[in-house]
Amino acid sequence: AIGTARFFACYLLSGIGSSAGVVALWRIGATHSAELVGASGCIMGVVGAWAGFLLLHRHAPMARRRLNNVLFVIAIQVAFDLTTPEISKSAHLCGLITGFVVGLLISPCEPVTREAFL
Repeated sequence: AIGTARFFACYLLSGIGSSAGVVALWRIGATHSAELVGASGCIMGVVGAWAGFLLLHRHAPMARRRLNNVLFVIAIQVAFDLTTPEISKSAHLCGLITGFVVGLLISPCEPVTREAFL
């Protein structure tokens, strides 16, 4: 729905935002570790970008339903993060927030077709 270049930008910027957010939280003492391994912050960024995209285009067919589905996925991830001690909640949250902002910024301005939401 957003194209390869926008998806790549969202993935990359979410990873950078996730890592930078964790380091910033570590420096102020809000999290315990500044070292992370994995791409889960990027993945959560893609989820956040999809939420931002759907929020901007909520008038499109099926957009509200898809936004509810995204919010459900986020709720499941938060529940998983809270019950699994080895997971970096900070990385997921920072990736999600960064992705949401990026999704709002890089969302296509032109009207979205029905096929984009199917």
